[in-house]
Amino acid sequence: MKKHKEMEGFSFVMGLIDTVSPFGTQKKRNLKVYAAQEELSKELQKTKEFSVKVVELEETCEKLLSYLRELKDIRALVDAASKNQVLTVVDLFELKYFLQRMHKVEALWKEFEEEDLLPERLPHLTRILDPKGENLSTFYIYEEYDDELRWVREEKRAMEKRIRQAKSEEEKNALLLERRVLLQKEEEAEYQVRKELSRTVSKEADKLYHSMEVLGQMDFLLAKARVAKQYGCSLPKLDSSIPMTMQGAWHPYFQHLLEKRGKKMTKISIELKPGSTALTGANMGGKSMALKTIHLNAVLVKYGLLPFAEEMSCPFFREVHLLHDDQEEVRQGLSSFGGEVLKIREILSSLSEMPSLIILDEPARGTNPVEGTAIVGGLLNHFKNKHHFLLIATHFDLHELMGIYRYQVKGLKEHSFGEDIQKSVDNSHVLVDRLQEKMDYSLEKWDGSKTTGDAVRIAEYLGFTEELTKEIRKLLE
Repeated sequence: MKKHKEMEGFSFVMGLIDTVSPFGTQKKRNLKVYAAQEELSKELQKTKEFSVKVVELEETCEKLLSYLRELKDIRALVDAASKNQVLTVVDLFELKYFLQRMHKVEALWKEFEEEDLLPERLPHLTRILDPKGENLSTFYIYEEYDDELRWVREEKRAMEKRIRQAKSEEEKNALLLERRVLLQKEEEAEYQVRKELSRTVSKEADKLYHSMEVLGQMDFLLAKARVAKQYGCSLPKLDSSIPMTMQGAWHPYFQHLLEKRGKKMTKISIELKPGSTALTGANMGGKSMALKTIHLNAVLVKYGLLPFAEEMSCPFFREVHLLHDDQEEVRQGLSSFGGEVLKIREILSSLSEMPSLIILDEPARGTNPVEGTAIVGGLLNHFKNKHHFLLIATHFDLHELMGIYRYQVKGLKEHSFGEDIQKSVDNSHVLVDRLQEKMDYSLEKWDGSKTTGDAVRIAEYLGFTEELTKEIRKLLE
């Protein structure tokens, strides 16, 4: 089973979340699932609220993002100060600039009325890096820091005036030697000032780290709220006593691919109850896309991200699993079936008293139909009275199985292919595109009655001869 962050859909959504600061990007990179339902619910609610606020406070949001964008990553210099290293003038300038931008972010953030996310004020550090109170975006080892430094610089200025007024080369050279001594004293005095400033930074290190963490949370929250607003993501309802429902759900990555080809993705709706649910439909019918849509949105919720659905409700799942044919085990020397068995064993061993969502995309497809039907039926029977949620897509005949829930892909629209078959073209891509236009990828509840399905009609449309399809239909009768 691929890790969530390696999933094509998940990584695509992460790409949509456009953080602008190094701290927001770090927050996104280290994103983890929420371990507690209450904490997750609060984060989802906050994200939904901010998806409204980024529009209501659009001008403020743009200013805020511009300041967040200007933040530089100062973690390395804070680390250095914490290890008793002496910071450079450039380090101190970057720290001062960081604090100035942070205070601007803080002032604007208050308009969002989110008091839980505020960086540390750090007034002493701000004041000591700007002893004149000029609030300029520059830094200098000011004479106000040290009386010895002030005296040396006054002596140096007086010496430079005498050098300019020297009446002979001999006098000028002598004065230059004296100035060199003063420069060394100035350098030493500045070093002592930087050393003392570095000690101050070290004392404030924890507050600086906390502020960087908060700034990252701000940036990430704004970024995911903008995505939620742009795509119309909904606020899911979390409740352990309800089934998992999705209304009008879609997969943003597949939607992106289809839109590039001038096509639209069919939104799906489904209700999953504790126990076992089977999803059937012909190959090319969209079962895998439906499973990945359900899985992705369930995973996004676990990470505190709003789902790509018009409505969604679900329990607080401990784990969300997806098993599909990715050929990883084949590369490792296992058969596809052997790899499936190992993955299913891993899933079973991870289950606990908390409900999990388990999605299996055509398991046992690599074995013979008789055993494959038994394996899939056995899995459905095993979970049908449990508190976990099992969803299996399969093309095996399970109409006699009792006690499970069933859905099917609606499939081919009700009309004749006659004219299209007669006008068939050699270009397979054109044929597939035309076929997809005739497919209805939405899901519907199914009573389990035996159906012939769409496979023969698809084969006929894609080029099987009339003679061949007649032979196939005879065997189905």
